[in-house]
Amino acid sequence: MSKALGRNYMLLFSSSSLSTIGQTFGTFLISWLVYDLTGSELAMGGLWFISIMTKLIVQLLLSPYIDRFQRRIVMAISELVRFIAYGSLLVVITMGRLEVSYLYLASFFASVVVFEPAANALLPAIITKEQLVKANARLTGTAQFIRMVTLPIAGIIVETISAPAALLMVNMIWLFSILLVLAIKERPIDQVQKSNSWLKQFKAGLIIYQQKKILIFLSFFVALVSFGVIATQSMYIPYVRRVLGSDASGYGLFAAAFPFGYVIGSFVLGKLKEPRPSIIYRLMLTVLFCGGLTHIGLGLTTKLVWALVIEMSAGLIMPVWNIYSNLLYQRLVPSRIRGQVFIVRFLMTHIANPFGVMFATYWVTRYSVSSMFVMVGLITCLGTFTGLLYLIFNRSQRAETSNQKLSGMS
Repeated sequence: MSKALGRNYMLLFSSSSLSTIGQTFGTFLISWLVYDLTGSELAMGGLWFISIMTKLIVQLLLSPYIDRFQRRIVMAISELVRFIAYGSLLVVITMGRLEVSYLYLASFFASVVVFEPAANALLPAIITKEQLVKANARLTGTAQFIRMVTLPIAGIIVETISAPAALLMVNMIWLFSILLVLAIKERPIDQVQKSNSWLKQFKAGLIIYQQKKILIFLSFFVALVSFGVIATQSMYIPYVRRVLGSDASGYGLFAAAFPFGYVIGSFVLGKLKEPRPSIIYRLMLTVLFCGGLTHIGLGLTTKLVWALVIEMSAGLIMPVWNIYSNLLYQRLVPSRIRGQVFIVRFLMTHIANPFGVMFATYWVTRYSVSSMFVMVGLITCLGTFTGLLYLIFNRSQRAETSNQKLSGMS
């Protein structure tokens, strides 16, 4: 299927895959080093808080400018920043001067990225509308497959080879990603579009939300879920080590369980016929509700094997949300402002992330890791269940109009 999508898609696919490997490996390495040096949940929360806040601020400042430049250049610069960040950390470790502050600093600069929104904006420009569902399914499914494979390998590498060797591997991966993305052929940016001010560019990204209220509705609920996902992910290492009683290899397996399920779910979803828009919305929220149940399940188990099964189950259903969410944006948003809108979407749906990290850090230090997972699951289930009731009993005429427009574009 990838050959049928053309050379540009293959280059984007390959670059995104390598970027995912580097990001997964690098994040694993920094997180493990921080917890290994400190043994502190507070230090882990601080690491995640720095990363999340940096991404939010960078996305806010750079969002209006993505569509003023070729997306492939934006992606290449984003990867270059990561390359420099981890390269500097490699120098520090090689000199034997590793401290937690250096790990925080590397995490900060590695978070100054806009690779993913630029790639999402570029994708519809290099394939046809009819290929979007399959292309998105392949990209997201492959990303999760890569995480599934990379995480256990990263765990083994952390235990068997030196940190400098691991960092060198990560940097080589990002170097190849940069070369691939620069080979993509992209149309020149319109000169009128390039001349717009920061404020006009940002407002252009907001206009679509005034026209398509359903996008605001979905953004609210994915923000709720993002709160829960970040809260639990920031405490994965303490959860695996203290609750499940496992080591780096066990953490690698646990972190890979979700991607493993996601790969299977993406493959199945790519084979199914696309449902009607009104059904898509309900289906997406149902998946988020089930995701909350998996958090509760993790909070109630102390066995690694059951935790693996629960995480894999969560991965099986989540492609429904991710793939159809991207599809809605790519079909409803005009190409000329797609990059700006994807960044606005990122901000709207990830603004709750810092609060998720703060909540997790506070709850775990005051109570326990397990009870935090249960509480996050209850919050997620309550919020998404309320949304489902709204969709079922209070569908507005405006939402129906959005559905009809989307159906006409399918």
